[in-house]
Amino acid sequence: MTTWSKTTELLAHLRISRPQVDIFRKEGIFKPGEHYIRKGSGPRSEMLFDLAACEQTMREMAVKNAERWTDYDADSTEGA
Repeated sequence: MTTWSKTTELLAHLRISRPQVDIFRKEGIFKPGEHYIRKGSGPRSEMLFDLAACEQTMREMAVKNAERWTDYDADSTEGA
């Protein structure tokens, strides 16, 4: 069963800012129904987040970024 947490709890848990959460939502990184839900039907209703799903997505992003930078580092040292 999913435990849904308030935005403030998400910010503290992941140590990210509210604008970063908004970016993740707008870019489709945090998806409705999977990473967050709204308590009401209005566009300004409070959002609740699945901390475990959000954390897992951030871990996956970190791995992809690390692989990309590792490839970049290897490419940049080949010509030296």
